[in-house]
Amino acid sequence: MFSGLSTHCVRRKSRTIGTGVTRKNKKIGRLSVQLREKEEEISSLKGSLEDSKEREKELSKKAKRLKERLDSKTQEAEKLAAEEEELFGQLQKEKLNRNEIKSLKEHLHQKEKELSKLQDDKSELKSSKEDLDDECSELRRRNSDLERKVKCLQAVIGQEDKPSYSISSDISSEHSSEFKGTGKNTSANKQFSKPKPPYIFTPTRSPYTELNDASCDSGYFSGCSTSTNSYHTF
Repeated sequence: MFSGLSTHCVRRKSRTIGTGVTRKNKKIGRLSVQLREKEEEISSLKGSLEDSKEREKELSKKAKRLKERLDSKTQEAEKLAAEEEELFGQLQKEKLNRNEIKSLKEHLHQKEKELSKLQDDKSELKSSKEDLDDECSELRRRNSDLERKVKCLQAVIGQEDKPSYSISSDISSEHSSEFKGTGKNTSANKQFSKPKPPYIFTPTRSPYTELNDASCDSGYFSGCSTSTNSYHTF
């Protein structure tokens, strides 16, 4: 009779443990799904970051070429202005006949038109360069934001792995304590083996931008902290 009662207790404990294991396995499963989703989000963000950096490089090269053209146009404008001044001086200093004066005036008028066109081109190039500089600044800001967000998501993943491993360790400890003294420790340990530590995904950090201590002081880190707390609610 005592043996039957002991067997009944063992079975009841086994069912209780089995129920707890099933419930905790479901919880681990949900955590694993969230972990995979975060890893996919990080991968997507890294792709966007690389695309943005390539775009930034292209715009920087284009801005450099525009600056070179702007410098060249500036030199041409200065040269034409000097020629105009020289021609005007010739008109003032020399006594020329009407044909020569007319020719010089036409030449001067043509130079003035060319100078005006160069000034317009210079203004247009300057405006284009300013627009490109603004676009480059915006891209750099976006790249910095993406890198901070990737870093925050990596921190979230690291925090999510800890409770998963802790839950698995608790399950193993419960098995050992529940069967202690019943003579069934060996079979219980075989049935509920201690889990291995989880694999922690650690993406490679982008080498382009060095993050300082103020990087995570932005709204992105706050957003990551809020998301982390929400993952522990089931």
